[in-house]
Amino acid sequence: MPTRKSTKRKALLAIVFAGGMLNSPLPALSENKVESTNSVIQGIDNNAQIEPEVKAYFLLKLASNMLDGSDWHTVEAQYRSFANAPSKIRSWESLLVYWSDYVAGHKAEPMDAHLLSDENRALTNTAIKIALVQLDKSSNKFARLNLYFIAADLFQKMGNADGVRKCNKVLDAAFKSVEEKNSPVDEEAIRAASSILNSMAYGFVPIRIPEGNLGLHRKGIQSVQEILSFPEKDFEESEKLKLRAATMLDRLSPKNHLRRMAHRDLTLWYMQLGKTAMADREKQILFELVGSNDDRLLYPQSVGCGHFTWWQTDKRIIAAGCGMG
Repeated sequence: MPTRKSTKRKALLAIVFAGGMLNSPLPALSENKVESTNSVIQGIDNNAQIEPEVKAYFLLKLASNMLDGSDWHTVEAQYRSFANAPSKIRSWESLLVYWSDYVAGHKAEPMDAHLLSDENRALTNTAIKIALVQLDKSSNKFARLNLYFIAADLFQKMGNADGVRKCNKVLDAAFKSVEEKNSPVDEEAIRAASSILNSMAYGFVPIRIPEGNLGLHRKGIQSVQEILSFPEKDFEESEKLKLRAATMLDRLSPKNHLRRMAHRDLTLWYMQLGKTAMADREKQILFELVGSNDDRLLYPQSVGCGHFTWWQTDKRIIAAGCGMG
């Protein structure tokens, strides 16, 4: 396994928790702490101004911080600052994907019972269970599935096998619903399920393909980024999951952006692993979907004024709204 893997994971952890969930030493427990933290949990649960999936996000963040030993004053303060101003959450889906990737890359083991007090265990269980109740009210399939994936990890850390099974049952049902041949094509459900599979794949081979690295196509990805090496077993497990995700997305229209991106990302993923023949196979699939054999299609093209476009290489394209701020 490459030595840079741990560095990447540390960077990923920093990104995941950049939303403000900072850690600090765990103080001595008290009744006031329990009452205050429980009031925070109820405050999130009862906040009618935010969507169910956002409530679940905050609750799972709180639970995660409790498991990591965060100071409860910090947890309470950050709930108030973020939950009372949900519009400050930026790149909402990216945060979910980063957190799911981090979870997949750090296989959870049950915590030592001595590291989690009875009070903390009760509060953490309450936070996760209320989060799942909120998720069952949510119509946001992408957020719901990612947060169930995260909740399974938290239950695993707590040694709650029943909780893990419940979450995995939801995930398995989501996979099955989009993989059945005669099931309706639901783009949102496919996007959610494929996202989880790609996070699971990241757990074996932690390579993330940037959506819009505009400089790569000028020199070629192999000369810009080093070829990474992973154990063949990890590669095979990761590939299996990524191909399963791509198969889900192949149910969508050939013109669908998500379907094209799946094969574009696989092309660059194989290239970064030095799997040239496999990369060429995926690139040809992409070319057939787009109707062009231009390698520039692997990257978004600049159309001026800070605008970019996908799946086109015509330099005569002019950015709509250029100069309008």
